[in-house]
Amino acid sequence: MEAAFVNPGPDYLSACEKPLPSLYFYFCLANLAALVAWVAALCTKTGTKVHKLHFMMAALLVLKVGTLLSESIRYRAISETGSGEAWSYVYYTLSGLKGVMLFVVILLIGTGCVFVARACAAAALVVHALRQTPAHARPALFSPGTRS
Repeated sequence: MEAAFVNPGPDYLSACEKPLPSLYFYFCLANLAALVAWVAALCTKTGTKVHKLHFMMAALLVLKVGTLLSESIRYRAISETGSGEAWSYVYYTLSGLKGVMLFVVILLIGTGCVFVARACAAAALVVHALRQTPAHARPALFSPGTRS
């Protein structure tokens, strides 16, 4: 006894997965519009300080758009050919990169590293300059062995 289960028509997706290719594509377009608005806002800021974190957020949006586009193409390939294995690799690679980038952005915001980077860099330059000067030329405040 043999049984062959075939979807009617050339569509290999199940009934609940049929709207997924167009749904992912519409979300891709929505995120692309958000990316264009974000980059336009970054480029038109003339008087205010734009941190490098803002450009990292734009890169995060680029990865999000790529992830949604590859998922849309993957489901379209599954719908037409029955297999979307190559697009799965692209999707999982972009999704992994997006997850790492999101973690880094949240970590930078949470630690406040972006906002205090200037102060930390200035303090590091002072410490480095003090280490490079000879001991006899240092101010008495920083000389080893002096007590106040």
